[in-house]
Amino acid sequence: MNQTNSIHNYLNSNSDAPNADNKRCWACHTNASVSSDNVVNEAELPAKRHPDKYNVPRKCTDCHIQGNFSALVVSEHFSGSTEIHTKSQPSDTNLSCTGCHNQTEMLLSNSDPAGPKSVFASVSHYGSNKTGVYPYISGTSANCTYCHQNSSTAFTSEWLILH
Repeated sequence: MNQTNSIHNYLNSNSDAPNADNKRCWACHTNASVSSDNVVNEAELPAKRHPDKYNVPRKCTDCHIQGNFSALVVSEHFSGSTEIHTKSQPSDTNLSCTGCHNQTEMLLSNSDPAGPKSVFASVSHYGSNKTGVYPYISGTSANCTYCHQNSSTAFTSEWLILH
């Protein structure tokens, strides 16, 4: 998560946290009242304990559908979207995110001794930023067919027909 090519490297970057690593953690591991302005600053946190909901972090859709914390909005790229459909996940739309983003090629190598607690932790802590990286981007456009119509990738079990 603390690598420059991490998908959440710049999360909560407008925070006044003296430690850059804390900025990223605070964005997901605080309650909504603390971060109602999409920035979590040190003064908003309890002085001698974790904030409420630190152990129930935000999910993908909390930011990537609503644009919280300046997250890339991916309204066209999940199971209920209007353009690109992933496998339906009726119990939790967030699972349509992890189906692809938890694939080995989408994760940074890490040495977390205990391992991530869930697929959500794996993606949010160790997800690799593929913005501008070939083959995910071809020239200046997204290369949708690399993931969505390419039977030789790790994503074939997740994608549906591209509209």
